[in-house]
Amino acid sequence: MEYFLSGRVSYNISPSDFEFKELLSTRDSNNMVMNYLASQIPSLFGGSADLSSSAKTYLKGLGDFSSNDYLGRNIWFGVREHAMGSILNGLALSGFRSYGSTFFAFSDYLKPAMRLSAFMNLPVTYIFTHDSINIGMDGPTHQPIEQLAALRSMPNMDVYRPCDLNEVVGTWECVLDNKKPSTIVLSRANNINLKETDYTKVKKGAYTVLKERGKLDAVIIASGYEVGICVKIAKELKDYNIRVVSMPSMDVFERQDPLYKKEVLPDVKIFFVEAGSSYGLDKYVDYVIALDRFGASGKTDDVLDYMDFSLEKIKDKITKLL
Repeated sequence: MEYFLSGRVSYNISPSDFEFKELLSTRDSNNMVMNYLASQIPSLFGGSADLSSSAKTYLKGLGDFSSNDYLGRNIWFGVREHAMGSILNGLALSGFRSYGSTFFAFSDYLKPAMRLSAFMNLPVTYIFTHDSINIGMDGPTHQPIEQLAALRSMPNMDVYRPCDLNEVVGTWECVLDNKKPSTIVLSRANNINLKETDYTKVKKGAYTVLKERGKLDAVIIASGYEVGICVKIAKELKDYNIRVVSMPSMDVFERQDPLYKKEVLPDVKIFFVEAGSSYGLDKYVDYVIALDRFGASGKTDDVLDYMDFSLEKIKDKITKLL
């Protein structure tokens, strides 16, 4: 009991603890990281609002919590997103590092409970998967657009959208080293695990993942799945010297020293590429390539092309603007 009431969290983790795979969704990366951490942190406790198999937040081998088994570490909340958030707040008040998960579009059902976490400063972790229109066939009801902007606007809620396994590890380090609420936004689609990403720099909120080859012409900022796409684009645009900056957490970046911000984002043409609302992104950049309309149902590649968000269409927009 003393362990829980102290709020102490002790753990040891690095990307080298996991097998490297070139392609892996961040929800799968997160599943590996959570299970690794759960074996070290007895207070890590939570579950999913009826989407455990899709959100992939189940703690393997640690049992299901029920009236018959109080030792189980997995909670089956059912289709009760708001109730889940309220229970997570109660668990946090009792000393647990509680977490809950569902699809990102369904975060709207959780907002009142998340707001309580934020102004009570409770270390609840909200995990949302299916973070983009690239989930395809699920259609616009399940394809988040405005959710990133909405949660980033919430005071005292750190929002993370990691781009690969390295950044998922770094995200959890940030989450566990702070006693405040956090949101982790993850992909269903396979992300490119980039050798250039650095888990130790997630704590900066944003950092350079691809350096320019010569005199800098432009910077592209991206988060999550789009980081790998923008790295490909920057490498293909050989007539320009482009830097790619990963921004896993806008909230954390905002707290950095102004000199560091200037170092990462100097006075050149800057683009922000993100598969969500453009609201709030223009404070960093000259050009925003985002989505300000609801998605569509269809095969992933067809939806991305229809929404003008395929790799080729993003590259064409950047080329014209350059």
